[in-house]
Amino acid sequence: MNLRRFCFPAVCLLVAACGTPLSAYDGVLLQAATKPDDLTRVAVKMEVGGDLTVPGEGQPKPLKMSVVAAMKYDERLLESITGHARAVRHYTEAQAVIKIENGGVTPVLSDEHRLIAVDWTGDACNLYSPRGALSRDELELVDLPAPSLLLDGLLPTEAVVQDATWKQPDGFWATFLRLDAIGSNEVTSKLVELTAGKEAIVELTGNLTGAVEGVATEIEIKGRYRFDLTSHRIATFGVAIKEKRSIGHVGPGMDVVARVEMTLEPLAESPQLSDEALAGLPLDPESAGQALAYQPQTQAYRFFNDRRWHIIDESPELTTLRYVDRGELVAQCNVAPGAKAPPGKHTSLEKFQEDIKKVLGESFGQFVEAVSGTSPSGYVVHRVSATGTVKELAIEWRYYLLADAEGHQAMFAFTLEQELAERFGDADERLVGSLTLTQPPAETAAKPTPAR
Repeated sequence: MNLRRFCFPAVCLLVAACGTPLSAYDGVLLQAATKPDDLTRVAVKMEVGGDLTVPGEGQPKPLKMSVVAAMKYDERLLESITGHARAVRHYTEAQAVIKIENGGVTPVLSDEHRLIAVDWTGDACNLYSPRGALSRDELELVDLPAPSLLLDGLLPTEAVVQDATWKQPDGFWATFLRLDAIGSNEVTSKLVELTAGKEAIVELTGNLTGAVEGVATEIEIKGRYRFDLTSHRIATFGVAIKEKRSIGHVGPGMDVVARVEMTLEPLAESPQLSDEALAGLPLDPESAGQALAYQPQTQAYRFFNDRRWHIIDESPELTTLRYVDRGELVAQCNVAPGAKAPPGKHTSLEKFQEDIKKVLGESFGQFVEAVSGTSPSGYVVHRVSATGTVKELAIEWRYYLLADAEGHQAMFAFTLEQELAERFGDADERLVGSLTLTQPPAETAAKPTPAR
């Protein structure tokens, strides 16, 4: 189980306001003045604590978890129109310490990926790297709820007076909190303090229910932000979120409270985000691509995967992924390095079929396809598909074996219900087609370093 992806579920901040409130003030339009090419320096501090819940023998097992994270980045707004906004960030700091029971991880953002683009299309907010595919760990480190690009969506659409209230639509909260759907939404914003020509303080409170990756979640929100009436920007923001989420297809359940502090300052310049620094880079998602890179530490292969693939288990012998589409588990894939063969002596198609039939045992029904070919990378590729039944369910298996000229091999095993085959489409071919066979770390380390 990959626990790292579940460690950023929500955020919190309480900001004290100063100045003289004007109870008789006629009202003010809290409208952001940001425009394309504006720069903002953003600092975020986050703390998360609570319990994760994983399947256990007989009943779910709770695991204590905590997260302490800090992010600092400059953000340049590239485009902002109704229903669509784009920005690009340069991170000067991106770090987290994640503890699960007695273990822990410290994900990092590689130097080549400190430039991150953000694209919001109304129902989704995606982060990606213009300089190459992110790993899943890198994405989950920076892809936090409450993205700074969407903060202005919290503001009212018309002038408000002291104690005025308003609500954001369901779609906003789904994107803002990184949910797939909203079931109920009782979150209300209220103008609690207004100081003429200086600032407005807004509080937001309430409950909502929703779903993420097909799993129900309940969220309680208490937050506060300060709108600067001089710069016409949100200057500080925070929200406290208590979340209860059920165990899902690709992640544990959770009962957590998260806190975040965010400050935002207008910025005159940022050399890393200048026209010259960004020239020639693919800043839109179509050009940059959103596939994630997976490079195991102890295995001799590398591949790129659609974001619907989630790694749920890793070991030196096997990596397991699940494909979740719109909340439904569609397929599972096991990836394993094959035994190294002598150069040019890879496993034959016939032997591959024999091994598959033996592994499937009584579940095996028949082979539907068994072919060999050569990939664009020059690898020998065996593809074998079979059908059968498991607990009265009609199942389809798709197996691949890839081998290079030096004898390195890798195997993929995809499992899905036959009725989901059309929905799954060619997701297996795209994953397999992205694979690159590499030398295992042990082989690489054994090679002498050339004299210089």
